[in-house]
Amino acid sequence: MIMAWLVDELHSYLGLTNRQEGVIETGIPGLTLFQSIAASVTRHVVYKPVVCAVVQGAKRVRLGEAVRECAEGQILAIGFDAVLESTILQGSPERPYRAVSFELDFALLQEVAARMPELALPKAGPVEGLFVGERTDPLADALRRLFLLASTPRMAPVLAPGMQREIAYHLLAGPHGRDFLRFSFPGSHTHLLSMAVHEIQRDLTRPLRVPELAASIGMSPSLFHQRFKEMTSYSPIQFQKRLRLLEARRIMLSEGALAGDAAYRVGYQSLSQFSREYHRLFGIPPRRDLVGTRSPT
Repeated sequence: MIMAWLVDELHSYLGLTNRQEGVIETGIPGLTLFQSIAASVTRHVVYKPVVCAVVQGAKRVRLGEAVRECAEGQILAIGFDAVLESTILQGSPERPYRAVSFELDFALLQEVAARMPELALPKAGPVEGLFVGERTDPLADALRRLFLLASTPRMAPVLAPGMQREIAYHLLAGPHGRDFLRFSFPGSHTHLLSMAVHEIQRDLTRPLRVPELAASIGMSPSLFHQRFKEMTSYSPIQFQKRLRLLEARRIMLSEGALAGDAAYRVGYQSLSQFSREYHRLFGIPPRRDLVGTRSPT
């Protein structure tokens, strides 16, 4: 019943004929909606740490060799700034893919976890940065009530913090509580590696010095490389390259910058190297991608 309420209220908010694509802001900090009326389109996306509750339709995400599918009644959780391939599997104008996303606040998760002594951090092991799980009724109800504040913005500053705390509790108390604890716990490898990811993102133009980055989070270069690839599916250098290409594409398509300018702004010194790597990732040369996007449909 709670799941049905969330579905009905989201449909009422968006409208049955709404054709807006992509991220839709709600005005509630950390809470966004996503809608797609087109299926079988693969997007290369940088995801923030987030819990995505699928309300209608289904999607598939690929992180390197790891592939996860998430459908109605399930959640997709991502514990770091991940570079993913995302494909909508079920979505159409008549029945769009729709999801509610709640941004993970690690400080809040830590605060709530400190009041839950039954939680114990799992022993060190392979690092997983994302998973798919079943959405529970308590979590769906808390998301529904937080979402309802979008229609009553005066109440949001007063009531939203308590509801966000409640959501954090249900995430930690649910079947994947230890995974969320691992995401947020300051001493866990997942959390330390997330800090390294943030450092890479902070300035994409800087040459990446892996030994220095490993030392900054207290890991040896060999352990850092192993754990980083377990979590992100890429080596640190490959990860930076993906971020550079995605940011360059954003600059080109949203700002209208030429390929050479976009390449330089993200740290490339060679336009030919940029073009080769761009083509390899997106399947089209940057100049043609820019022209095709600008052309009328």
